[in-house]
Amino acid sequence: NPSFYTTEGVYKNTFTVTSSGTLDQTIDVEIELSKNEFSPNVMKYAIFNNKGQTLTTGYLPKEGKMTLLSNIFLESTGTAKYTLMIWINSTGENQNKELGKTISGKINIHSKQVRY
Repeated sequence: NPSFYTTEGVYKNTFTVTSSGTLDQTIDVEIELSKNEFSPNVMKYAIFNNKGQTLTTGYLPKEGKMTLLSNIFLESTGTAKYTLMIWINSTGENQNKELGKTISGKINIHSKQVRY
């Protein structure tokens, strides 16, 4: 797997989640794929925190929604920064059939107020 500092052969998206509310909350980070032409178990992902630590890794689904992070605490008026990295998993076999394929989607953030 690539590291946080890898820049070649990967898609990298750094995003910030900011709480504008007055109450603490938990957040879920979800990826919603509208298109994934790649074969199953080819596209891998990792999410890193702002210190470059890996929070989770796995394979992207063919389509639909998948929760990448769940129940992450975010204090009121707090900010959290994450980096999503996506790459083609090298299997050691010929993967020329994956050339020219595309993937598209978006990142959704869901929050819930923390009840004390």
